Amino acid sequence: MWHLTSNIKLLLKHPFTWLVICVLTVYFSSILIQPSMSNWFLDWNSREVFNETYLNYKREYESGIEQQISDDDLIRLTKKLSITYALANSQDSLDFVQRYLDFLNNQLEDAQSGRQTAESIYDLQAKQLYYEHLSQLGNSALYKDVQQYPLIEMMASLFLNRTPLAIYAAIGIFSFIAAKNSHRNKLLGNRQLTFVRFHISKCLSILFTEIISFAISITPLLLYALIRNGLGRPDYPVVFRRGGEIIYSSALQIITSQLILIFLFSILVITFYELLLTISKEPTISLLIVLTLLCIPFYPKYFLTRDFQQSFIKWIPLTYLDSKSIVGALEIFPTTDVFKSGRISYFEVCLETLLWTFILILMTVTIALINKAVVRSKLITQGCCQTKGASNEG
Repeated sequence: MWHLTSNIKLLLKHPFTWLVICVLTVYFSSILIQPSMSNWFLDWNSREVFNETYLNYKREYESGIEQQISDDDLIRLTKKLSITYALANSQDSLDFVQRYLDFLNNQLEDAQSGRQTAESIYDLQAKQLYYEHLSQLGNSALYKDVQQYPLIEMMASLFLNRTPLAIYAAIGIFSFIAAKNSHRNKLLGNRQLTFVRFHISKCLSILFTEIISFAISITPLLLYALIRNGLGRPDYPVVFRRGGEIIYSSALQIITSQLILIFLFSILVITFYELLLTISKEPTISLLIVLTLLCIPFYPKYFLTRDFQQSFIKWIPLTYLDSKSIVGALEIFPTTDVFKSGRISYFEVCLETLLWTFILILMTVTIALINKAVVRSKLITQGCCQTKGASNEG
């Protein structure tokens, strides 16, 4: 226990650790610099868009009367005129959301009837589910932009960004610091700690340092959200898509599930770094390899393959390191396409991550034992040579 505490203190006292904390703090807080307008929020642009839609339907209706189209088509156009007129003249955001839900239902009816729509049935159903739940929350849950998010919604929104990748990069740096400085603790405890206990203590110290750093760096943003906008709503709707499925969750569930995944992936990154360090013996090279591999999820076209279900990359945990791509785009607002053809459940991701972690630990221990055996063999050989040489001299 004393060795673990000593390692954590060593890491927290290192200037690079606080540099990483400062960078993470700026990164998390940057979400407030360029707030994105909600796509449901009533403003002049949304009025203008639906007013134009209304005018288009009006022209189509007038043209239909001249061409004497069927009564059913005229009724359908009349309904669209009524819905889009109500949208263009919405009184507030809640009214806009409720009217937009009518619009989605109408579009969904058209799509299911075989008529051409701007969005697929899959997309329309996802949005319909989202707006149904959103409309039940009232005006208090209709936030104009990110700056209006309360604490719970603010934390959930972080997973729209590359938050996990920033955390894993920080873990790589902490692993590097530990590798460069752990010899100081070895001097204190090498005789009292076995090889396995020493490395367990080292990995746990990196993990705890990351947890402390994450808590410190995210605190300013969450305090801002809490003080300015309150605690928020745990049941704020989150709808995302995965492999043809439409999944409903809540902001609190997203926070909980993503923190668990980040914890598991953090252990994976630490064990991977230890494996590289055991092989290369070079902390810097190991860090560069880890950071390079962490950049792979920035190139989603490689993983957004239509053959994902059949491809071997399904079993590579790097495809999950970007939490935005684990089970679809986890969004507080209606979603975008990610892994439509890959049915990967949350449980599968957790299980595969644990499996890969176990494999990496096994590989690290095996290579370390081989290295130890090789060193011992060399020492025995050198000792035999020295003994033989001494006997010859005698």
